[in-house]
Parts: sequence; structure tokens; C-alpha cells
Amino acid sequence: MLQQSGAPSLEDLIVAPGSAPGAAARAVVRLAGPNAMALTLRLFSGAEQPRPGHWAEGVLNLPRFDSPIPALAAVWATGKSYTGQEMAEWHIPGSPALVDVAIDAVVAHGGRLAEPGEFTRRAFLSGRLDLPRAEALLGLAGATTREDLVQALDQHAGGLAAPLARLHEGLMDLLADLEAGLDFGDEDIEILPTDQLLVRLGSLLAHAVLAARKLESRSDANRKPRIALVGPPNAGKSSLFNRLTESGALVSPIPGTTRDWLVASLALPGGVEIDLIDTAGLGTTEDPLAEAVRDINVSLMSHVDLLVVCQPADAPASLPSDALPVGAPTVLVITRSDTVSIVRDDILSCSSVTGAGLVEFLEVLSERVSSISARRGAPHLVRGRAQLEALVSRLRVAHSVALEEEGAELVALELRHALDALGEIVGSVTSDDVLGRVFSRFCIGK
Repeated sequence: MLQQSGAPSLEDLIVAPGSAPGAAARAVVRLAGPNAMALTLRLFSGAEQPRPGHWAEGVLNLPRFDSPIPALAAVWATGKSYTGQEMAEWHIPGSPALVDVAIDAVVAHGGRLAEPGEFTRRAFLSGRLDLPRAEALLGLAGATTREDLVQALDQHAGGLAAPLARLHEGLMDLLADLEAGLDFGDEDIEILPTDQLLVRLGSLLAHAVLAARKLESRSDANRKPRIALVGPPNAGKSSLFNRLTESGALVSPIPGTTRDWLVASLALPGGVEIDLIDTAGLGTTEDPLAEAVRDINVSLMSHVDLLVVCQPADAPASLPSDALPVGAPTVLVITRSDTVSIVRDDILSCSSVTGAGLVEFLEVLSERVSSISARRGAPHLVRGRAQLEALVSRLRVAHSVALEEEGAELVALELRHALDALGEIVGSVTSDDVLGRVFSRFCIGK
């Protein structure tokens, strides 16, 4: 990736404290850039000199400081370090004054103090990190709750980057197949039949929606609690959703009518406002797209606050053992209670047709929501939400164009726009202004 104009020079030797400020048993001084190894070898002496990737014990002989400083030192060669450049670390006694002396020595030899986030920025520019993982480091540093920490660790381990990489690969492959078909447009050759195109677009769309929902569920610290209606097909989820939210979700006796999540606001007793979610049925099917949607729904369920498991009174059915996330908070409700003559009074039940039991149902939801501690979210995940929504939108348009058979050229155009949106998320298409906003939030030395 080329360096943008106005960005700090990659040719500078930079130095910064790599440990928390204040007195401690040990402090870390971190160097990166040209001459980091040579300067370390010049100032360090010991029984052995530091070798790339190996620690050596000895002393640092710093200019304008009479006493040698006990130190552990390590160096890394270009291409083998965190930043992708030459790097070195000095571990010295944790005196703030000694840290200042060490940094001054590097500056005296042509280095400069690193800007906030400059080490991680260099790692990104050299291809050692993608932007989601770089931002996850910021989340790790700022985590104040266990959930913040788990989310940041998940993202740094590829929780968001890996699905986005698979999306990118799938988009590239599909676009290549489409353009191959366009190249042979005058020949009697069908490179990509319409039914295969729709299945592949549907799979990409489902995975893009999953990534968008995961990002949305983590990024808004002030978001409303989410409650999802889940259950087998035709359990009355959409009818209940429509009755409670006055929405117009499509209701049909045909399994698989609901393909995507439908979300609407709902005020519970006591004034608590939630996002109520209508989901696709969890039954098994031979439809590949429906199966893909089902798998995506199961993954998405781990990112809501409460699952309302809907069981129809007239056709109770058990869900598959893997239908719900392990440990997910749930509440069981018997739906369509108007279809049977006797309703058990020991299980919550309601009818979206007559309204029976809805007041009690909403009161239970209010109690459950109030007992769920609000999730703080992870502010390091805010960037990219708009781009992910743009990606989902482009894929929906591409699917619609393919379904209406309006032309492979238009489908290919939408896929290129989708790739542009994805590139802005992962950092392959970005600007110095965006990078500046991201990395300026880091502390010096990271």
C-alpha cells in the first residue's frame, strides 16, 4: 500500500515508551524504522550481541549518561517484525527518568518520538495487519469490561476480518466468472447459469448481512436491547411481530417466507424501548439458500440480548439440538393460542389474532430485559458500519437485477461497487484522513 501524502514518513526512525508510564520493575523502550538494529548494536554491550528474534542481556551505554544501564535487548529484521520494518526493544529498569534518557539517546542519533498509533499504522501500511485487526488492538487497550475484552479479542483473532476476507474472495470469484461470460457473450457458451448466479449471490448476501449485524451489535454503546423471535417455520413469529409493532411483515403458510431479519422498535411496559426482530424459521429444508439463511440466523442469535422461542399451540415441534446458541438467554412462549381449546396456564402463551396473553407476554419481556445488564459495545468497531450497509445494499440490488434477468453487465457493476465498499472496510481502499482518525486514538508507543 502506498503511503498517502501528509502522513508521517516511513523512513524515519521512531522511538517511544512501550510500557505504562510511572515507576515499575521494568520499562520498555521501542524503536522502529531504518537503523533500529544498527543503533541498538552500537549502544548495547554484553556477553552476546542481540540476534534477530533473540534476547540478549547486558548494558546500554547511552551518550551524556555516565553509568551503563542494565538492559535486555532484542532486534528484528525487516519483514520479521510487528511493523514490517527493522525493530528493537530495550527492557530497562522502570524509572521514568531512565526511559527519558533512553528516548533522548535515540533522538540524538537521528530518531524522533513516535506519534500516537504510529507503530500499528506502520504494521498496517506494510501489510502485517488489516484495519479491523488494527482497530481491535485499540479495543483491547481500552476494554473496561469482560465483554469489551472478548469482543476485541474476537476481532483481533479474525472474528470480523476472516468473514470479510471470505466475502472478498467470493465477490472476486463471482465477478471473474461473470466477466468471463461477458467476454464470451457472442459465443454459444453459458459460463454462469442464472440459477447458480442467484445461489451464489444469495450466499454472499447472507454472509454480508451476518457481518453487518455482528458489527452493529458491537459498535453502538447506547443501542437498544434486542429481542429476537425464533422458532420453527410457521410458528406465528411474523404474525406476533406484526401485531406488536404494527408492521407489515409478510405472513404465509409457506415455510421459508421470512428470509432476512426484520427489525422494528417496540416500547415495553415501563417505558423500555427495544428492537424486536423477526427471524427466519429454524426448520430443515432442501432449499440451499434457505439453509444458508438458517445458518446465518443461528450465528446472529449470539448477538441479541434475549431469544423468544415461539412454539405454535396447534403444532408443537422440537427444535434441532444445534438450533440455538449454547447458553443464550431464552424465554418460551406458546403462540397461536387461539387455535386450541385448552391452554396450559403454567407456560406463557398468547395469540396475535385475539390479543389474548399479549399484556402478560410484554410484562415478562420487560422483566427479562431489565435484568439483562446493558452491553457497553466496542467503540473501536464503529468505523465501517456505513460501508458494510452499502455492501449489503449493493448485493441486494445485484440479486434483484439477476432475479429479473436485467443483464449480467448490471450485476457485474453492482459487484464492483460492493468490492469498493468492502475495500474501504478492510483498508485496501482508504485515505490518509481515515487512517489519521483511526490511529490518532492509540497511545504513543502502540
